[in-house]
Amino acid sequence: MRLHQLHDNSDTEYVQRVAKLRPLLEALRVLSEDIGNVEGVEINVAEHGHMATVSLRSGASHHSFSLSTSLGNRCFTVEQCDYYSFSGESFEKRHELADGEAALEILIKAVGEHVAQVEVLKERRK
Repeated sequence: MRLHQLHDNSDTEYVQRVAKLRPLLEALRVLSEDIGNVEGVEINVAEHGHMATVSLRSGASHHSFSLSTSLGNRCFTVEQCDYYSFSGESFEKRHELADGEAALEILIKAVGEHVAQVEVLKERRK
């Protein structure tokens, strides 16, 4: 009986997570469609709607972000990893945010900066 209750609670939490993340994941899908195919940008929304990842790669760095909710769906979580190939340094940061828009802002800002950097580098190559 306790095992069934545990699974029921787990299922309920999962459904709540998907519902809480739905607007943010939809915004990331729209962002991905709007920017199209940009060198070094990979936006992946999990098929089941429980998380998303954003990967930004350039010659000198790799930045990755994972968007989900915390245990118990108390807040939105953005896990950020930054790696710089020239120095070999890496940094990790975990953002726990009550507001979904603040979580989305972190991802959109990072993607926007990467896209702008790619455009500037294209112009310089001409």
